[in-house]
Amino acid sequence: MDRWVETARTASMEIKLRADAPVEERARWLLGFAFQDPNSLSEGDRLNLREALENFITPPGVSGTRILAAGVSLLPEEKIHEIQQWLRTGLAGLATQKRWSFKAATSVTLGLSPYGLRDFTSPAGTIPTAEAFRFRIFQVLRDAGPRFRLCSECQRPFIAGKGQEYCSTRCSQAVRTRKFRAKAKKSDRLPEQPPEQRQGGR
Repeated sequence: MDRWVETARTASMEIKLRADAPVEERARWLLGFAFQDPNSLSEGDRLNLREALENFITPPGVSGTRILAAGVSLLPEEKIHEIQQWLRTGLAGLATQKRWSFKAATSVTLGLSPYGLRDFTSPAGTIPTAEAFRFRIFQVLRDAGPRFRLCSECQRPFIAGKGQEYCSTRCSQAVRTRKFRAKAKKSDRLPEQPPEQRQGGR
């Protein structure tokens, strides 16, 4: 997991998350959040991270409850760190054991609109709590599942684009460099051709 954190530091991490972000964007944000260092964020970035957490927890098209209600945070700093560590541990389990089991209380709701049925399933309402965050993780990773991959180099989880094997340019560059050096080393070990062969067999 330490290697994942080191790789993530050089990868492109998005702090903000739009309220109407599609599932793959939400999944990418989630995997970036898992390895973010909150202590390195500016005050402005911390506020953006809290808003992103609220947007992640609240399903698209549903009005959520602000994390800061009457000046009181429903997800204090220590709780955010706790959730982040829980997320890292779960992802590590997926990578090593190919499985992650956890419990999250659920309230199932179907809503009928002029456009048909909509799924408003969530923990109690849309209040941004740790329990709501856990359940939303399940939903987002489930829906983004076909794009979920482990990096071929560092094994860090990521949401892949078409044909993508590596989670970052750092990992893809590391593989190219290693192959180049191995090829160069192999070339250095090849015996020199006899003089007559070098001169076309004369």
